[in-house]
Amino acid sequence: MPRLPLGERLKQRKVVQRGLAYLAGAFVVFQAVEVMAEPWGISPSIQRTIHVLLLTGFFVQLVIAWYHGEKGRQQVSGPELLILATLMVIAGGVLKALGGRPDSANIVGGPGIGDRPSIAVLPCENMSPDPNDEHLASGLHDEILLKLQKISSLLSIGRTSVLQFSEAPPAVNEIAAALGVRHVGECSVRKEGDRIRLTFQLLDGETGGQVWANNYDRDLTVGNLLDIESDIAQQVAQAIGAVLTPEERAEIDAVPTENLAAYEAYLRPISAEFQGYDEDDLRYLVRMYQRAVELDPGFGLAYAKLARAHSEMYWFTFDRSEERRMVAQEALDSAMALAPDHAEVHLAAGSLHYYLSLDYGAATREFEAALAREPNHAGALAQLGFVRRRMGDFHSAIDYLERALEVDPLAPRFAVNLGQTYMLVGDYAEAQRYLELGASLLPGFGLAYADGALTHLLSTGDIERARETIEKGILAGASPNAVLSVARMWVFVDILSGDYGDALRRIDLEGWDVFSNQFFFLPSSLAKAELYALSGDDARARTEYELARSELIEALEVTPDDERYHASLG
Repeated sequence: MPRLPLGERLKQRKVVQRGLAYLAGAFVVFQAVEVMAEPWGISPSIQRTIHVLLLTGFFVQLVIAWYHGEKGRQQVSGPELLILATLMVIAGGVLKALGGRPDSANIVGGPGIGDRPSIAVLPCENMSPDPNDEHLASGLHDEILLKLQKISSLLSIGRTSVLQFSEAPPAVNEIAAALGVRHVGECSVRKEGDRIRLTFQLLDGETGGQVWANNYDRDLTVGNLLDIESDIAQQVAQAIGAVLTPEERAEIDAVPTENLAAYEAYLRPISAEFQGYDEDDLRYLVRMYQRAVELDPGFGLAYAKLARAHSEMYWFTFDRSEERRMVAQEALDSAMALAPDHAEVHLAAGSLHYYLSLDYGAATREFEAALAREPNHAGALAQLGFVRRRMGDFHSAIDYLERALEVDPLAPRFAVNLGQTYMLVGDYAEAQRYLELGASLLPGFGLAYADGALTHLLSTGDIERARETIEKGILAGASPNAVLSVARMWVFVDILSGDYGDALRRIDLEGWDVFSNQFFFLPSSLAKAELYALSGDDARARTEYELARSELIEALEVTPDDERYHASLG
């Protein structure tokens, strides 16, 4: 019997019809998965698996249609089995490649801890008669976390995330599930006169049962506080199966100061250090760390913290003076002379290279050195993400920021910065998700709303959704800087809508004199000038431009090296 042409054989076996029918069905499944992903909590890895299986299934059904389309005429043959096996191998390879990277979508539900023992130590409850002793409980909690972070075989969740459970915490198993850990630590601190009592218990994250506990009742001395912190870290590690290296044990046992007043001054600003980048908080950090080094000039870690606080005052434009740069460098020099190998000193050195000199290569080396000393240091991971982003290596920045969020999964700053970085690579869905996460974790975080609005504009051009996001930010703004970040975007949305009059009225009504952060400085006079120009009122535009020019020239006379003033003047 003569062999039919290929087209006839395809038609006879209904290969095309079967392929089209499969694509129609696959499209329905694809849409259903996309719609139900959020309400059903379907992770990106599961979605990717479904997509790969649907794609593989298309080719599998084409093979089956070719070999079995003529019912009863084909038996299972060697070539058919070889083709199907090859398709399965390819699908398996694709799934393995896609699964090699942990899901960022599931960070809140549980970080990718692998086989490492893991713990979340909840904030220490202040049981002291004097409520002013809260700083001692807060500081001791943070020091316990820092010692646990030094253990590379252990994952200890960062401070920002556990603070979410400081008031009316849910059941232990709910906390463990939310943070993705196997154990939860609880502690309380009571100070009476010259005595301190610290109670710590380690709980099983699934059952809530006690794994280990101890009461420490000691005289209030630096040596005793450090012994308590060190013993808790080592006992916790032993109880949950983490292994300490000799170097890690030595670091945990290190004594940074023996001066109790200096140590208390060092512990006091811990809560302010994690609040964000408000000027008052940063000035408080400078004041307390300065007091710590005055009380103990040999306190290297306090010098490192002081150097970082000074550099952040400069970076966030609260003080761009040469004097600020000088005192930051002096503090770092003292820290490096006293504790050159400590992770916090490397972190401070990297911050100064980054913030004061824009020397990204030197900053990277210092942050990497800090991370080598403490692999779980969320701050070092985040700083590496920030500096890699500055260097244009966005995918590396995403990797570091995701690792930082793994260690501190409820940290709004890490979530928002991840959203910003995904926006830079054009992945607007991921950007929006992380920005919304940041806003939910810290409702007053202005950048979460400003960049959320920008993501809507860049991805879909949806001005109304951008405006809705901005309005939420204005209502939730917790600090002047947060509000101004959102306000500038609100005016921008008005411009895109052609509502120049609304934008002008908004600036006057809210009394915004300057829109600024470390990246821009926009006097309201310059914003008004541009709005008048857009609306065709050239005379009033010229008046505002002249006012803006005089204001910027005056600002440059005070701070001639501020690039923001030059940019706006230009």
